[in-house]
Formats: sequence, C-alpha cells, structure tokens
Amino acid sequence: YKDIELPQSAGLIPASIAQYLRDYQVAGVRFLHRKFVYQEGGILGDDMGLGKTVQVAAFLTAAFGKTGDERDDRRMREIRFCSGRWYPRILVICPGSLIMNWKNEMNRWGWWHIDVFHGANKEDVLGTARSGLLEIMITTYDTYKNSRSSINMVQWDAVICDECHRLKDRYSETTKALAEVNALC
Repeated sequence: YKDIELPQSAGLIPASIAQYLRDYQVAGVRFLHRKFVYQEGGILGDDMGLGKTVQVAAFLTAAFGKTGDERDDRRMREIRFCSGRWYPRILVICPGSLIMNWKNEMNRWGWWHIDVFHGANKEDVLGTARSGLLEIMITTYDTYKNSRSSINMVQWDAVICDECHRLKDRYSETTKALAEVNALC
C-alpha cells in the first residue's frame, strides 16, 4: 500500500488506486501520463478485459494531482475557485452503450466532477464545461460528430476515445470530425 511515482513525467499514482493495479497496468498508466505531459497522442491497445478503463482512471488521477480519496472533492473545488491554477478538462468519447460504464467506473475509482453530453441537457453540460466546473465530459461518437462545433469551443486538455476501432476508416464522417477536436492530446 504505497504511492507509485511516475519518474519520467513527475506524476504520482496514489496508493488508494495503485494497490489494485497489476504491473502491466502501471506500465500503461506510465505510458498515458508521459504522453499527456508531452502533449502527444497514443493508443493503449490492451486486449479486452485487461482493465484499460482503470488505467485511464489512474492516469487521470495522476494528471489531476488527485489523492484518490474523498479529500479530492473539496480540494479540487478550492484549487479551481480560489487559486486560479490551471485545471485539466477531459473529453471521453465512447459508444452510447458504454456511457454509464465510464461514469460508474470513474466514480468507482475517484471523486470526479463528471457529466454526460448526450440527450436533453447538452447545453447545460457544455456551459458547465466551458466555465471550468467540469473535470470530465462523456459523450458518444455520433453526438460529438453532430455537435463538434459547440464541443470544440472548450479547450480540452485530453480526449480519450474508447472503442476507437470506429475510427479505422479515415474517410468516415466520424474520423474527419475527430480530426478537428480542440485538444492538446
């Protein structure tokens, strides 16, 4: 039960999450965090069922500087409102059938300010993201494709695409839309 340092990217996986990670998952978190720090893209291509979602949760915990416990809820609001420090914004794009899985898994592995950009309340969610009060926004490929101009009004720090085999055809409208995403990595 100890924190895991990410020496190449100066990140830290808190012990509350690190204790559950296998060695290959720690390597995946290191990879993702290093890519994030250097503002590069990458593909985490583990097989199904090997815990890619928990690797992303651990990576985001390190990227946000979270502790992985209930202190995060209060501390992150204080950072955002009082100090004026930079605060990451993450966009998760996935098939509609996985939206609730992403939300549940992220809530299982930490205290996050998450909302779903899908359905009736899209403009409210987008306003919250623009104002910096949202850490993670989850949407579907089709919703992103159809609303990309408004979604790209937010400067995203990272975009995570789940089931990205949907982007294999470089001539598809979805792939073209994602080429326009407003994100650092």
